[in-house]
Amino acid sequence: MSVPPSPGARRCGAAMLASFTVLATVTACGAQAGQTEAELAKVKASASAKARDTDRQWRALEAAQASAERSQTATGAASIPIATTPEAGPADQPLPKADPAAADAPPAAVAPAGRAAAGPAAPAADLAGSWAALEARVGPVGVAVVPVGGGAVRSYGSVSGGVAWSTIKVPLAVAAVRADGARPSPTTTALIRRAITVSDNAAAEQLWSRLGGSVRAASAVGAVLADGGDPVTRVPSRRLRPGYTVFGQTSWPLTRAASYAAQLPCQRGTAPVMTQMGRISAGQRWGLGVLGGSARFKGGWGPDPGGAYLVRQLGVLTLPGGTQVGVAIASRPASGSFRDGTAALTAVARWLSSQAGSFTGGRC
Repeated sequence: MSVPPSPGARRCGAAMLASFTVLATVTACGAQAGQTEAELAKVKASASAKARDTDRQWRALEAAQASAERSQTATGAASIPIATTPEAGPADQPLPKADPAAADAPPAAVAPAGRAAAGPAAPAADLAGSWAALEARVGPVGVAVVPVGGGAVRSYGSVSGGVAWSTIKVPLAVAAVRADGARPSPTTTALIRRAITVSDNAAAEQLWSRLGGSVRAASAVGAVLADGGDPVTRVPSRRLRPGYTVFGQTSWPLTRAASYAAQLPCQRGTAPVMTQMGRISAGQRWGLGVLGGSARFKGGWGPDPGGAYLVRQLGVLTLPGGTQVGVAIASRPASGSFRDGTAALTAVARWLSSQAGSFTGGRC
């Protein structure tokens, strides 16, 4: 997270600039006025001392800001709070245009890539009972949770996955970062920002095309998934449904999506993408978005051929104590409506928050 300069920092910077300006002005004006060389040297020495003092103040302030940023980051990672500021909830969000994506398959084993941190996991029966009560209240939903760095998958619910929709934009964005090399270009960065924060399909289509055509793009995104613990999921290279994106029609079970999410903090080229996953637009902060700064996430949604919506999210949550889990959640509301789907995911996110101590997190 970047902390903008405080008013004091800006004043200090201005003062430093002014000090150097004074030094130059004194030199010029003193020469014009015919001051003796000794007098001029004395004035210049005084101005230089002021400039050095200002520079020391500026560096001290920068150090204080960096310390505050580290402290704020550590504090935000200590728990999973429910956001207290008003959110743009399901009732406020208009029914969106269908977001591009299609089917299901058996889950793949998680490839361990780190050490899972021990945690006070609750008995499976307790979690299963709590989940059953939730699903009876909100309708068909599903969740999968995996420790960051790799570990056992814990999944619950009657919804096991389906079409990836815009959650697949996360590995697509990572593939775009890797294609650019050590650092993404300004164009790639701007496209990733739009594709992730507001789920802009046009921006995602441009990222896809920049990977070298559908066959190469599908291979690049598939390689990112495999590198992230999901070697089984296949990204299509041709349009499976007219009017929807090629990549969005990827069949992605929740267990595989959560396994991939659990590797996100540990993989090459993911930092720029995860940064944008922490800046999701207000209108899309339902579900995991109610957990505030402890969640990095991306949503996806769209109708089946009959018009009933699947709504899902992919994310990384920070648990109490600082360990993390990869999470994938989904809803198929009985009503088929997008709004009921987002409301159900918000209920699932609140359940995850209340059960945070029951899950084992991990570190890279």
